[in-house]
Amino acid sequence: MASEQYSVASTRYSVPSSKVCQLSIVTFTTESKFYKSVILSEVRREPNEVEGPLQGMDSTDDNFFFPTRMISSASRMQKTNRVSIWVAALAALSLTASLYAQIRFQTVTQEVIDTRLHGFAGTDFEREARLKTMFAQSGCKSENLSEEIVKTKQPPNLVCVLRGNTDQVIVVGAHFDHVTAGDGVVDNWTGASLLPSLFDSVSREPRRHTYVFISFMGEEQRMLGSEYYVSHLSEVERSHIRAMINMDTLGLGTTEVWVSHSDERLVRVLDAVSQALKIPLRGMNVEKVGTTDSESFAHYKIPRITLHSLTQQTLPILHSSKDRLDKIRMGDYYESYRLIAAYLIALDTLFDAKPTPPAPDAGTTEPNPGP
Repeated sequence: MASEQYSVASTRYSVPSSKVCQLSIVTFTTESKFYKSVILSEVRREPNEVEGPLQGMDSTDDNFFFPTRMISSASRMQKTNRVSIWVAALAALSLTASLYAQIRFQTVTQEVIDTRLHGFAGTDFEREARLKTMFAQSGCKSENLSEEIVKTKQPPNLVCVLRGNTDQVIVVGAHFDHVTAGDGVVDNWTGASLLPSLFDSVSREPRRHTYVFISFMGEEQRMLGSEYYVSHLSEVERSHIRAMINMDTLGLGTTEVWVSHSDERLVRVLDAVSQALKIPLRGMNVEKVGTTDSESFAHYKIPRITLHSLTQQTLPILHSSKDRLDKIRMGDYYESYRLIAAYLIALDTLFDAKPTPPAPDAGTTEPNPGP
């Protein structure tokens, strides 16, 4: 497989549980060009392999630039985290203004994440019921937790709504269904079981956006659940969705992005957060492998991003007897949770932040506005 790689925050970052997170990063532009700093690779099936729904990413586009630089860092897990972020203006590559935001987020312990991941056993009906209990335990009230029947005699979509101060929506999704081969832990209990913990983190902070956490049924049936959900929204409801964040096949290693099938602005913010937290992030394209629930939203031109951890080496795990709990790298998996929790809160802040014009270059003078 031919691949092209660039480096991003590839250093492992382990932090003691007693430190407070206070991070700052700054993004920068030079003559409308961003400095490259993302690992970009591609995963593809061999000709004799069967293509199926992913879990993955795809991007061979060389035009994605991630302009982040680390300024300072210190962090604390399992309690309150504070992150200061400068992010390049998100509207277009040609803009040179910057956005600044300081975010605070809280995380559940790794023990909680591990315990929820270990609850993978059972049928898809049992998985959906277990997720419903997890959401309730995380504080999703019954009036905000609903089941959407997609097809009779099959499990429903599970939807938890976290109200914000506006009707602008951020959708966070992961499918819970699995194929018969293997235990379906990697694909995709790793994504589904994170949803209640992410709800817990986001719900603890004031927010403008309304977050809709959805665990989809039927991803392995041509994205049946996600396609049903988005197609049954009204045009007005779809117009309120600012972003769809999809998680599929996490925990096999470093958090990765399907860059070519992700909105550029969403990727930039994620890169900024990863740099601030010093959590590794890579771009990894897997469109040659299959597809995933984010593409149901792409059909309606809704900005989306898919996060995964698949590589050419771990590809054989998918849809096979190798899909087992012992394939999960628990440290990387918890780091993925921390990164995504901070990212969701950063989106709430940065979507509506006002650009800060860059300072004039040294030695230049402002034009006289005249009388």
